Amino acid sequence: MRKKINSLHKMFNLDKDAIQIIKEVSKAQGISQSELIEFWAFNFDENISPHKKIQNLKKKQKELKSRLNDLEKQEEVCLNQLGRMEDWKKEKQKKKPFIISNLMRVLSENRYEDAEQMAKTQGIRLGVSYIELLTEALNKLKMGQ
Repeated sequence: MRKKINSLHKMFNLDKDAIQIIKEVSKAQGISQSELIEFWAFNFDENISPHKKIQNLKKKQKELKSRLNDLEKQEEVCLNQLGRMEDWKKEKQKKKPFIISNLMRVLSENRYEDAEQMAKTQGIRLGVSYIELLTEALNKLKMGQ
C-alpha cells in the first residue's frame, strides 16, 4: 500500500450501502478507495466554497489570457510573413518587363533554345510558368513592341 506524504490515517463509520458504492466506483475508475474519497472531498470543497471557485476561475482566466496572447503573437507573425510575401511578389513583378524584353531580344535573334532555357530559369525566379513568359514575349514581338 502506498503511503502519501502529509497523509493522516483516519477511520470512518459508514453504512454498508456507502461502502459498497465506494468499492464499486473506485473499482470502475481504477483508483483506490482512499483516492476516491480524497477526490470527492476536494471536488465537494471546490464546488461549495466560493473562495475556491473564485480562485479556480481566476486561474482559468489567467491561462486563457496567456493562450490568447500566444495566439495573437502567432497571428502577428503570420501577418508579417504575409506582408513580406506580398512585397516579394511585387518586387518580382517589377523585374518581369525587363525579363520579357531580354526574351524578345533573344527570340528576335532566333536563339530559341536559349530563350526557352532563359524563360525556364526566370520563370522559376518569378514564380510563373516559362510558357507564360515565352508567350508574352512572342506576343509583344508580333505586335512590334
